[in-house]
Amino acid sequence: LILFLVAVKCTDIGAYFVGSAIGRHKMIPWLSPGKSWEGLVGGLAVGAGASMLTTKLLAAGDMRIYGLSLAEAACFGAIVGGVGQFAEDIGGQTGVVGGVG
Repeated sequence: LILFLVAVKCTDIGAYFVGSAIGRHKMIPWLSPGKSWEGLVGGLAVGAGASMLTTKLLAAGDMRIYGLSLAEAACFGAIVGGVGQFAEDIGGQTGVVGGVG
């Protein structure tokens, strides 16, 4: 559980800072004007790095979930978290779901 929280939060934080610093190419401006392709790549890189580091610190490198190492599973969780943010943005635009941040 700790690994997945670290992966998702570090992906969010990395995307924010990289996107703020060098983000020029907007992903879907009408849906979420603050998200950029550079932020996406930066967020995934930071999330993957944090997943690898956390796996090493927890000494859980040999554990597997559905055939994936914990670090791979955490990276997948970070990607799913990013997709969830877009789903939340779509829900906020249509009034279906209230945004949380």
